[in-house]
Amino acid sequence: MSEKPTAVRRYFGAMLMAVGGLIAVLSGLCSLTFLAFVLWNAASGGGRTVIADVVQMLTLMLAFGGIPFGVGLGVFFWGRSLRK
Repeated sequence: MSEKPTAVRRYFGAMLMAVGGLIAVLSGLCSLTFLAFVLWNAASGGGRTVIADVVQMLTLMLAFGGIPFGVGLGVFFWGRSLRK
């Protein structure tokens, strides 16, 4: 038997969804911006291969952008489960 969530629980869930969504979207956009910058820099020259720059940037993106993105998605889905 599933019980209907209270208004407070639905409101808190909506707040968590909004905050988690913003964290995920903003960290994802930041990571994509840095990737575009690296691709632009690598394509215009610089002595190194494009593949090495892209692999290095993907590693940095996963380390610094992937963690907040994952946390943001986790908070979003936690809020979503509270609303149901």
